[in-house]
Amino acid sequence: MKAIPNFSNYRVNAEGAVETVNSSKVLKARAGKLNMLNDSGVRESVVATTIAGVNAEIYGETAKPKAAPKAKAKPKAEPALNKKIATAQAKAKAAKASEAAKAAVIKTAKPAAKKGAFFKHVGVIQVICNIVSASETGITAEGILDQLVKLFPQRERASMQNTVRAQIGRKQQPTRMERERKITFDITTSLDGIKFYKLAK
Repeated sequence: MKAIPNFSNYRVNAEGAVETVNSSKVLKARAGKLNMLNDSGVRESVVATTIAGVNAEIYGETAKPKAAPKAKAKPKAEPALNKKIATAQAKAKAAKASEAAKAAVIKTAKPAAKKGAFFKHVGVIQVICNIVSASETGITAEGILDQLVKLFPQRERASMQNTVRAQIGRKQQPTRMERERKITFDITTSLDGIKFYKLAK
């Protein structure tokens, strides 16, 4: 331990740091200076490296540059949020596929927000023609009717059933729709007598 002239309340310890005599509390420097009370009772700002025996590495006058703050990593999305996003994307994909299917069946229809408005400018007869044209393997009259019921919920099933029969229900070709629309159907009959309609290639 080394005494410090004019500052009897302080001393330099074995490590070269300035500490108080009574409590051995090591003083901290600001900009290389120590705030010390001299023997006259006056506080002085003393350059630490001017005190004999002080370790310059502890009280260097040049402050070390602060390290640049690290960029904060973006918080990872919560698992629940990821699940919600995936669900929303799946719904959007399903909705897009549904719209594409409608466009394939009802080629002349104009898209709209409401289901009823989607077929506002398309009549039942045109829809029947489009349904048959879109079928690759053939569709029955009952299958056509089921689609019409879904597409035109505001209309009576019996009324649309009569329309289907009138358009394609003739026992022999050409049917009424074939004559009026200038098209030809490829009609096959199953063993139990059920007819399947598709557009002839």
